Amino acid sequence: MTPGTPNDSFLRQAIRLDATGTGLLGLAAAGFAQPLSRLTGLTPTHVYIAAAAFVLYGVVGNLLAGKARIRGIGVGLSAFNVVGTVAAVLLVASTVLPLTSSGKAVVLGCGIYTLFFGALQWVAVLTPVESRPRSFGQLPTLVVGADFDEPLPDSDIAAWEGASRAGG
Repeated sequence: MTPGTPNDSFLRQAIRLDATGTGLLGLAAAGFAQPLSRLTGLTPTHVYIAAAAFVLYGVVGNLLAGKARIRGIGVGLSAFNVVGTVAAVLLVASTVLPLTSSGKAVVLGCGIYTLFFGALQWVAVLTPVESRPRSFGQLPTLVVGADFDEPLPDSDIAAWEGASRAGG
């Protein structure tokens, strides 16, 4: 599979959306490190480190989204996001960092963000790469042709219309 094929575009878009959003959040956090540190209870250094990690994830995520084999990357990033969610909850529950109420809300908001994108990427990983033919429980060998939804030929329509007029 090559990048950009419709079979894996949902996963690529989910990864790019996550990476771009995270990178932009990192840039915003770096730009507002001083006010964010006062709001959250963290030091400006903590905010800059988190911002740098967000920007790095944004760059790496967008680079990974361009790789030819994307499904394994999607599984890894989905798991990484779930780990980020668990880490956010544990960070708020612990007293490792002196978070204010607003700081706890910001960290939990980041946890919700990572949970959302972890779930989105997982759904994208589970989306079939190739369309599968329909299968029927009682008739497993029945095959529905690709022209199933096409209009009937005129001869078939005439035969059915003639049969309904003759019977009615």
